[in-house]
Amino acid sequence: MGNVFDIPDEEECLEACGETTGCVWATYFEKDDFCALTANCHDTETCDDCSIASINNANCDIDDGDTGDAGE
Repeated sequence: MGNVFDIPDEEECLEACGETTGCVWATYFEKDDFCALTANCHDTETCDDCSIASINNANCDIDDGDTGDAGE
């Protein structure tokens, strides 16, 4: 979906997701001030030094096949 650079905090990363058509999930990398925007939770990046949030407070449970998409 997209990446946004020079984002100062997790809150602005989530705001960028909310302003991007089709975005539901935002992954914020504090060390790099980098925000990855995705529509599906399975496309989020896994890491120890990042935070992952959904604009609609969706849950992502990979074990049960839930994608956390906006349409579910």
